[in-house]
Amino acid sequence: YSNPDADELKLLQLPATDGTSVIGGNVKLSEDGTGVIVRLFESTGNSAEIQLPDGKWYETDMLERNPVSAEKILRFNPFEIKTLFRSFL
Repeated sequence: YSNPDADELKLLQLPATDGTSVIGGNVKLSEDGTGVIVRLFESTGNSAEIQLPDGKWYETDMLERNPVSAEKILRFNPFEIKTLFRSFL
């Protein structure tokens, strides 16, 4: 994300899934334009966990409603899909 009026380029760090069974399915601009949506899913039928990068992350439903503050360690049940929101603001 870059603001042309800002002094420097601001890049959002996405959750790392290296070495896990979690796959990043989608990254997109949120419907309201205030942040980014990241959809992740567990791909092997096992429990898994990843660590979220710094910043305030929220878990939402697939329609980007009802945000709840996400824990720093994000735990997945087998084949679970999670939708995360991170604000640009």
